[in-house]
Amino acid sequence: MQQSTWFTPEGLEDLLPPQAQKLEFYRRKLIDGFEMSGFELVLPPIAEFTDSLLTGTAGHMAVDTCRFTDQESGRMMGVRADMTPQVARIVSNRLKADSCISRLSYVGEVLKTRNNKAKGSRSPIQVGAEIFGHHGVESDIEIIELMLESMQKLGLPDIKMSLGHVAIVTELMKVAEFTQAQTKEFIDILQRKAVPEYEIFVEGLELNADLKAKFEQLPLMCGAAEDVLTTAKTQLTGLSSVLDGAIK
Repeated sequence: MQQSTWFTPEGLEDLLPPQAQKLEFYRRKLIDGFEMSGFELVLPPIAEFTDSLLTGTAGHMAVDTCRFTDQESGRMMGVRADMTPQVARIVSNRLKADSCISRLSYVGEVLKTRNNKAKGSRSPIQVGAEIFGHHGVESDIEIIELMLESMQKLGLPDIKMSLGHVAIVTELMKVAEFTQAQTKEFIDILQRKAVPEYEIFVEGLELNADLKAKFEQLPLMCGAAEDVLTTAKTQLTGLSSVLDGAIK
């Protein structure tokens, strides 16, 4: 048998001792920490039908999703590239969390069709925790604190946290009266942080000059929190009550 037969695809590799034990130690430490904080573990299947796996905001993951035909049903299936939409599906269809607060954690391998990060893995272990059924800022604070505590437990040095506010983008799209197609394209561009594509997209929007200028400023609202909030208040105040509430 040729030696090349034993090669694994680019971005996919075996984990050997002691790396495998170290990874399992970290995984267990995180899940145990989530459990102590009141988060219950769920384990979605590694593959699902694509019409549920790639619905809603998960549509931007389509290009990263490995697909195949289910031999039982003939329907198209996909191997998850992100576990978060799966957990949202579980909450929506299995746990009915609309009437109660659910704290859930999850961990598992994901698979991507391509390697988007230099020297990274196409099959990383994803671990996370989510709060469903509560829309107040208290939930955001709880998750942020849990994330920072988890990173500290792992002994990770020089932790940097990046925060965003989805309501700002969502409300801007409403103010601009985006079509469904425009919304999908806009979210995809933002997810990929494709600045040249963003500039072309905004240039093609049929908006008044003032609103278009605000969209042009959106990618520049990054950096230190105080600076970003100051810019956001200057650029976005008065467009809608939702935006005013998000940036106050």
